[in-house]
Amino acid sequence: MTVRASQVRAEQAREAGPVHVGHQFWLRLGVDEVLSGAGFSEQACRLTELMTLNRLIAPRS
Repeated sequence: MTVRASQVRAEQAREAGPVHVGHQFWLRLGVDEVLSGAGFSEQACRLTELMTLNRLIAPRS
């Protein structure tokens, strides 16, 4: 399979930098461990991280 760079286009491009930095802070602060200790499931921890990063990165969304 050949990919022609001239025919590639991006739709709804998003920046990955703020998400990556936020996720790294989340890991370094050990927030998942704190939430797990409070009884949060793995899915609840992930959703909490996503909602928190969303508010930090795009507070008006």
